[in-house]
Amino acid sequence: LGSGWIISGTGIMQSGNPLNVYTTAPFAPSTDPTTGKPIVVNGKYVGYAPNSGDYNANGDNFDFPDVTSYSQGSSRNAFLHTGIFSQSQFPQPTFGQEGNEKYNRFVGPNYKDFDVALLKNTKIRGSMNFRFRIEIFNVLNRPNLTGVDTNLADRLYRNGVEAGNFGKATGQHNPRFIQIGGTFSF
Repeated sequence: LGSGWIISGTGIMQSGNPLNVYTTAPFAPSTDPTTGKPIVVNGKYVGYAPNSGDYNANGDNFDFPDVTSYSQGSSRNAFLHTGIFSQSQFPQPTFGQEGNEKYNRFVGPNYKDFDVALLKNTKIRGSMNFRFRIEIFNVLNRPNLTGVDTNLADRLYRNGVEAGNFGKATGQHNPRFIQIGGTFSF
């Protein structure tokens, strides 16, 4: 009972994947507060309404904002509850232009996973053997977050507090799971 045991394990520790902030919101020009009509001077719009996207007004609703700072939250609380970005970090760019965001400067949540396997080789008779195997994946049951929402269009405010999913993780990789197996060989 005490012989023939084998233990093995693997570990993976990775920093987070790079992220980019973008917006899929459509273009919305600034409007006159009294008439509600877009403000046009010499046949051209003059500015963005709040939460406008498509900054260069080319009809492609996938644009990058200006970035005032590349600092971000990295705690589990930031990824799950408060969001990893600040409210004023992404102003609208100069009217009619793409933003100044540099590619892959933000980082998603890290990943840590440790797996363990326990094997027991038992000789039954002659050349007949039985191998019993237990594998435990993510043995520490660490939540590895994924799916950070970086679309500015998902940023909502209620009473001045951000309430949408922008800057938050929206999923996770597999939790701990156990696999048991056996093999006869002869």
